Amino acid sequence: MRERGYELEDVVVLIDTRDLVVQSRDVAGYYGQTPIHGTAKPRKLATLVASRLVGMQVRRVSAGVQEIFDDEGDALAWLFDA
Repeated sequence: MRERGYELEDVVVLIDTRDLVVQSRDVAGYYGQTPIHGTAKPRKLATLVASRLVGMQVRRVSAGVQEIFDDEGDALAWLFDA
């Protein structure tokens, strides 16, 4: 992104986790220690989940999650809302 003139703080990110399943506590704990976007702080970060249960787990273990959606259209609308 930076090579093309964009700062990571200026982008919006959609993470699609709909094909992932609820993980064990050990796996969830590992992901909870790993920031989704490292040192970059995107302007907006939406996570798309397959179920409310997965959304609850994502919110609990993930650093940097801003909004969670189960509908792709809603997620995109939120990301690109001025």
